[in-house]
Amino acid sequence: MHPLFSFQVPAAFVAVCLSFMSVSSHAAGMVPETPVVVVDQASGEATLNVRNSDDQPALLYSTIEHIPEDTELLLLLNPPVARVEPGKSQQVRFILRDVEPLKTERLQRVVFEGISPRQEGNGAQVYLTVRQNIPVIVRPADLASSRANISPPT
Repeated sequence: MHPLFSFQVPAAFVAVCLSFMSVSSHAAGMVPETPVVVVDQASGEATLNVRNSDDQPALLYSTIEHIPEDTELLLLLNPPVARVEPGKSQQVRFILRDVEPLKTERLQRVVFEGISPRQEGNGAQVYLTVRQNIPVIVRPADLASSRANISPPT
């Protein structure tokens, strides 16, 4: 047998690990309707629905993350925090701040986190928050909206 696979675990350690198997765990699930958000500078905003896939109400906490190459504050979120009932959706608005006309597409990221209410119960409980981190593309106003609108080179 390979030396890495000959590791022996003391029985007491296994017993302690197995005793935690009865610990309840819970993960909140906020699910965005699309895997990417596109904000067109011409319209100045975009919206995205985020659904609470959990079986209890949760707070939807939304934040914008900047990439290291671009730290300019381009977007505001509304609402940044909202209570979302189980199985329901919350619309989040991405509002473009007044910025000079963009010359290139810009990338930021949005993080959606579901925060579950604290539960009083028997025994140990573990609460996990699940984050969804998706890209937000900010497009210049004069950029063609699809490849079909771009004429081939001559």
